[in-house]
Formats: sequence, structure tokens, C-alpha cells
Amino acid sequence: MTEAFHEHTGFSRREKTLYFDNAATTYPKPREVKQAVMRALDLAGGNPGRGSHSLSLASARTVFSCRETLTEFFNFDKPENVVFTMNATYALNAAIKSLIKPGSAVVTSVFEHNSVRRPLASLGCRVAFFDPRLPAAQTLAEIESALKRGTHAAVFTHSSNVLPVTAPAESIAALCRRYGAVCIVDASQSAGIIDLDLSALDADAVCFPGHKALYGPMGCGVCIFGRSHSGDQTMRTLIEGGSGVNSLEKGMPAFLPERFEAGTLCVPAIAGLEAGVKTISRVGIGEIRRREYAVARRAREILGNTPGVTLYDPPDSDGSVLLFNVDGALPEETAAALDRHGVCARAGLHCAPDAHRAAGTLPNGAVRLSFGMFNTPDEVETLYRIPALHGKR
Repeated sequence: MTEAFHEHTGFSRREKTLYFDNAATTYPKPREVKQAVMRALDLAGGNPGRGSHSLSLASARTVFSCRETLTEFFNFDKPENVVFTMNATYALNAAIKSLIKPGSAVVTSVFEHNSVRRPLASLGCRVAFFDPRLPAAQTLAEIESALKRGTHAAVFTHSSNVLPVTAPAESIAALCRRYGAVCIVDASQSAGIIDLDLSALDADAVCFPGHKALYGPMGCGVCIFGRSHSGDQTMRTLIEGGSGVNSLEKGMPAFLPERFEAGTLCVPAIAGLEAGVKTISRVGIGEIRRREYAVARRAREILGNTPGVTLYDPPDSDGSVLLFNVDGALPEETAAALDRHGVCARAGLHCAPDAHRAAGTLPNGAVRLSFGMFNTPDEVETLYRIPALHGKR
């Protein structure tokens, strides 16, 4: 079945490399993604929206086709609200700085990535925190209490990039609607693994990268603004520049998506993203999640029964990321030892110091293993054979 799955998805990667760093970026990419990138370079090499010749129009069609594919995939009905950016960090900055006023009171989680922490800090926001490890009712009660006190917005990660923890996004968004607060969701670790119905979620913005669980190439992020936003001059822009329309005007167009798409888009990455989404649709999110969680469970079993290894996952957690340390070794030392045995992992704070504070791993952080749809349970058996995980250097 594994061979059939790999053939079905066009699996290929470097020999003797076990890649367990999919929370940073997925690897390898499906064959269809690589083919779509090359087609875009060969057949849609013009600049979208910057000409009426055939190559420019082909490029524009490529971009719009991806907007439509994303709206179908996420059950949304406004492709014009799909804004392409260079990455998820840019998307989150665009959403946060366009929808949240400087100095506002904001509620967020204890697991936020710097892509949320730093924009909020730059706006001078007053931040309150909730802990999604608590029972959902308690989490929602804390958020509602903050909203009752006049909190302007909730900005939070749907799933953590450090621990297998997921926030109740739809319930949080519903509270925000009830109290007239802005809701921005960072779906960087969930889009492509957890079913996201944006019509049901009805957030003001949902942001994610193309290069993680959607299996696109690096160089493309997405911000999908909620249906209540069509773009206007009150939505503050992050950067300004050419958009291909209204060139005589000094300001950016008021309408979406052009208001937030200054400059030339990375069309090959957008084409690859569409191919990645179509691959996921063909395989099925449920099947991908089942495979990833099974691999992670096996890795937890192995490391959990290894003397001298500390696991930081919450009890009974299930997900595709795993955090650990080896007694007497810095995380970077453990990751380097793994790399010498052909295992790609990531050590440190993972750009999410609050998450490591919550996990109790400051100041050095920990080693993270994160799995993708191409990993297999057999691969993690390699962990048995790595001396550094058993106190040997």
C-alpha cells in the first residue's frame, strides 16, 4: 500500500534522507507540483495583469485558477477575497495591520508564532492569553471574558507548530461575531491537514503558506479575507506599488485582491500551490491525517520508551508534531546527531518562544519531529538505531 501511495502522489526524494521537518516546509513535493511549476515557467511566462498579450493572459488565468481552486477546497464563495502574498508571515502582517488598530486590546493563545507576536507588538497591542490545552469550555470562557471587557480582536494559531494542540477555531470565531470583534486565524499548521470550512468559520481573515501541508513550493502565502470584506480605503495596506489597475491613482485600489497585491506575483509558486491542493483533494485530507498521525504515534511510542528522553506532548495528544529532548544534550546537539544519521529534524525555539514557555523548554527549546504524507511508520524505526537518542555520543 505504501508503494502504491507513493506512486499515486509522485513521491521522490533524496536517497538515504529521512525528512521529519514538515512543520517547517513539506518535502518532497508531489510530482504534479513540480510539473505545474515548470508549465507556468514555460507556458505562462508573462506578467499577470500587466499586459494583454497571450503570455500575460495565460499567467493571469493561472493565478485566477488557483484562487478558484482554493475557494472550492476551503468551501468559500469569493475568489476575489483570496490574496496572494510571499508567505504566511506576510499574509498575517497584512491581515493584522489592516484590520486591527494600533493599541487595541487583543486576545491570543500561548502558542503563537512570531508571525503573530511581532505584528501585535509592533502595533502596541495590549495582549491577553488563552491556553488551548485546557478543556474547550474553559478556553471559550476565558476568551468570552476578554471580549466582554472590550477586547477588539482575537488572533490565534489554529494548530501549534511546536506541540500537537489545536484551538476550537469555529467556536472562537462565533464568539468574536457575537461581540463584534475581529477574528484572524493563523492556519499555517492546519491548512491541508484539518478540514477548514471557511463559510462555517466565517473569520475576518485566515492566513496560511503554500509550502507546508498544502505541498506547494516556497514563495507563496495566502490571506483569505472573510465575505464581509470586499476591500475599501479603511483597510490599511502593508505596502503600495503597481497593481496593473488604476495606475493614475496615488493610492492602492480599494477593492480586493488588488488592494493587497502590490507588485508581481510569484506565478510559478501559485501554479505549484494549486497542484498541491489538487493532490491533497485527490488523496483526501482524512487519509493524509490518518497516515501522519499514525507515524507520529509510532515515534512517540519509541521515544516515550527510551530512557533519558523527555517528551513534552500533552497527555493523550494526537497530531503530526512531536517535541523532545535528550538528557544532558542541547537540542542542537541532538539534531546534529540525527542529521549525521540522515534524519532531518529541527532544534531550538521554532520561532515560537511563547509556545516553548508553555511547554517548559526555555531557554534552549527542544527538538521537533514533524511528519508529512510521505513518511511511513517504518521510517521512524530508525530512531531505535541512533546512539545519540540513547545517551551515547
